[in-house]
Amino acid sequence: MKISLYNERTMFECLEATFDFLRANRRVWFRSALLLFLPICVVVSLMMFFSIEKDSMGKDVFFWFENFSQIDNYSMFIFLAWYVAVCAVMVQIHSLLSANEERDEGVEGMSLKELRPWFIRTAIRSWYLPLFFVLLVVLYATEPILGFLMTVVMVPLALLPALHLIERLDFMNAISKAILRGFPIWFKIFVNIVLVSLLGLYVFLMLFLPTGFFSWMLETVSTSQLHELERLFVIALGFAFTVLASFGLCVVFSMVVLVCAYLYGSMSEEIDASSLEGEVADFENER
Repeated sequence: MKISLYNERTMFECLEATFDFLRANRRVWFRSALLLFLPICVVVSLMMFFSIEKDSMGKDVFFWFENFSQIDNYSMFIFLAWYVAVCAVMVQIHSLLSANEERDEGVEGMSLKELRPWFIRTAIRSWYLPLFFVLLVVLYATEPILGFLMTVVMVPLALLPALHLIERLDFMNAISKAILRGFPIWFKIFVNIVLVSLLGLYVFLMLFLPTGFFSWMLETVSTSQLHELERLFVIALGFAFTVLASFGLCVVFSMVVLVCAYLYGSMSEEIDASSLEGEVADFENER
């Protein structure tokens, strides 16, 4: 079932379309998530495990649950890894949506090899997008008094990635259009982001629960008291849970990006009649 992007939808219909898209394209969505997210999650988890500290016996301790403070040594690398993860989420969602609109049969059943041109094209245009949002966060951190204003502005800017990557506007025009078109539907955008984030948070917590429980359990047991085989098992299990939790966080963000894209599609159809323009362009091309 093809879930069209350009369709006038109410606030809750955009939310429904988000989950309909995930359900209708679950196989290709999950395969692309494994390809784009999993390697980054593994890298982040490895950085956490490479926080080395000497235990009371003078031995190296690698297990990050016992030495979480040492992660500060790798904070810049972890930040860069998560920056790449944000780019990967944008590439995944907007590539799938673009391919879904360009193909009559939608994207379900497509192989990753068939999706490669969309991935490459979107990656070229999206790698610098998170820099803009990082800049806004830095400004917010340096000038807390602007926090309320920044929050108000950030909501309509949630439409920026779709305008830049799907409508293919240049960066400045995409910012301008996101603000002009986003403020009239500010409440609609805000509520949808909050609802999807809450639902996604539930998914993330379910994935993170084993990690949290495992960490709490090991607070009473020092890895130096374990046999070598037990220690390796503890490290492997903790690493697997950490990767799973990181992957869940990427999944949550992909859901937020997807609902923002459907909000863009609703706004675009309501104001610009984008689907009609597309049909006219296809008809002219056929002629």
